[in-house]
Amino acid sequence: MATSEKDLMAACFAFFAVFLAVTAGVPAPASAASEDAELIRWLTPEELKALPPQQKPILFDFTASWCRPCQLLDKEVFRDKHLAKFISEKFVTVRVWDRRREDGHNPELVDKLKQLYGINSFPTLVITDVQGVPLVRTSGYGPGMQQLIYQVLLDGLREFKKANKEKRKP
Repeated sequence: MATSEKDLMAACFAFFAVFLAVTAGVPAPASAASEDAELIRWLTPEELKALPPQQKPILFDFTASWCRPCQLLDKEVFRDKHLAKFISEKFVTVRVWDRRREDGHNPELVDKLKQLYGINSFPTLVITDVQGVPLVRTSGYGPGMQQLIYQVLLDGLREFKKANKEKRKP
């Protein structure tokens, strides 16, 4: 394990109670807005479509403002400054807000993404390659699951590197 990964793992254990944030600069729905500073620059699905291809895996966070486990994931994972830095450096981050309960429907792109990745519960994290091919996913969140999420992130990075190596083979 690389030194930076060891440092991150140590930070993860030390800061279990705090997590990451939502869109730095991309407003969340008003009911999900937070007074805390946002540590991750979450893209919207529309922004992802307009973004030139990146050489990093994509981390989709499928969430809803009414979802208590989503709020806990945000608080305990996405607001931790060490994890937020790690995630921001290693992933293109996209937050997909489900608004069906509040608005009676979702934007078309949100429904397409939910269907593409088989999303039927919140929160769900999906890590994909640059073409959107799923590599790793996890659904649900509860107290004490920070280490599991960290492991999912590491697994996603490993799968991304493995897939890229296989694509480069002659």
